[in-house]
Amino acid sequence: MPSPDALELAQRYFRKACEDRDALEILSASERAADAVVGFHAQQAVEKFAKAVLTARGLEVPRTHDLRFLLDRAAAGGLEVPEAVRESLWLTPWSVELRYGDDLEEALDHAAAAGTVGVVELWAATILAGS
Repeated sequence: MPSPDALELAQRYFRKACEDRDALEILSASERAADAVVGFHAQQAVEKFAKAVLTARGLEVPRTHDLRFLLDRAAAGGLEVPEAVRESLWLTPWSVELRYGDDLEEALDHAAAAGTVGVVELWAATILAGS
């Protein structure tokens, strides 16, 4: 069972993920929003929801933006990671590194990004509710 401090940190990760989710939703409504910015917030939301899950279960949270690594860590820690959550890996290229590097040639599907974030949010909320 995680400590009260760990549960508080998990809730903080969850709240920060919700802030990124909200930014994603607001920006997606604008035709002027760059895919790189919208994608960044989608990736960040998934990352923080995953870190909330790890923290809530008392697992180490590494400093990484690699969604595969985070979800693999959750699975290795005994958590069920549904396939629908694993499908969020497509957001990895939109992480921090993209903001300072080259643009992706492929356009971001804003609705798909928001849907993916919603799936991961529900997974994280369910796990945190059980902690």
